[in-house]
Amino acid sequence: MLLFMILGTIKWETGTDWLNYHDFFTDKATWDEFNNGDFELGYTALSYIIRGISGSYTLFLSVFIFLVLIFKFLFFCSTRFLPHLLITLLLYYSFFIGDVFATRQALAISITLYSTKYILSRQLPLFVLTVYIACLFHVTALIFLPAYFLYSFTFSRKTLLFGLASSALLGFVLSSLPIASMISQALALQGRLGERLDIYSVLSDQGDDPTGSSIDPKVSYILALSRRVVIILPIVVVLNQLRARFPHSNVLVNIVVFGNMLYLILTPILPVMKRATAYYDAYELILLPSLVLLPKSRWMQYLIWLVITIYSLSKLTSVLLHFWDLYTPFNTIFDSPINRNLR
Repeated sequence: MLLFMILGTIKWETGTDWLNYHDFFTDKATWDEFNNGDFELGYTALSYIIRGISGSYTLFLSVFIFLVLIFKFLFFCSTRFLPHLLITLLLYYSFFIGDVFATRQALAISITLYSTKYILSRQLPLFVLTVYIACLFHVTALIFLPAYFLYSFTFSRKTLLFGLASSALLGFVLSSLPIASMISQALALQGRLGERLDIYSVLSDQGDDPTGSSIDPKVSYILALSRRVVIILPIVVVLNQLRARFPHSNVLVNIVVFGNMLYLILTPILPVMKRATAYYDAYELILLPSLVLLPKSRWMQYLIWLVITIYSLSKLTSVLLHFWDLYTPFNTIFDSPINRNLR
């Protein structure tokens, strides 16, 4: 955690959305200037407070990544959610690059992960409050609200597979219809959300990924779909063993499967929705390490270890390649300025 915090603090002109965040912090001074609707209220308030204490963007980065890491740290370090620390850390770095390049959504995901304790303890008001706080940093956290109600269901393997297959079929059908434009019209393209949808629609028409990736969105979707099949099928196959060994795994499986169903339905319509389903994907970091502890055979455990390691490295490679020019070289406050296109 300390290493990730140091790297996230000293980075400079490196990572996605650097220019937007940097300029938002440095070009404003008063609350009215900050509270202009560019970002959610929580991120705006945090920027304003740190700006009032110091004009140092590095200080802001330090506070921000601390918040991102501390909520994930509290979640992962709970014995209830830590079947295998080393694999969890490997997956965490592969999925999030240790949050070194954390954005607003990274903090929102950390907060929603922390809210899992309220799902298990069946404290709906506290869960809703926690998700609301996450929404103050990234409004897409709203999509995580249904997770609370997945606790009570115990689905069979056939039901889960049927749900995934049906979602894939529905997404394919809807992708051939002008659903995206209908959604935009329903929102009347009002405010920042409407503007963002407009931008994402233009990017998709041009063959660009709405997240800023250099990979074609259709190719990205196929790759992501293949990855999800490889990950979800083993989890569903050993579902009964997971439930017997780890009682909490039932709700975690429900959360991951539901997130994948949302992905399969929504992403073909609005590619940007793949970012919104990231709140559910994060639970793979708990379920996958659990698979290692199920077999009694040591050699089978080693084999699962190897498969997860290969998967993690492929995931990390994919993440880096999506934004290679923004991640490499890793520039710090101690380095000379580099010529990098940050727009």
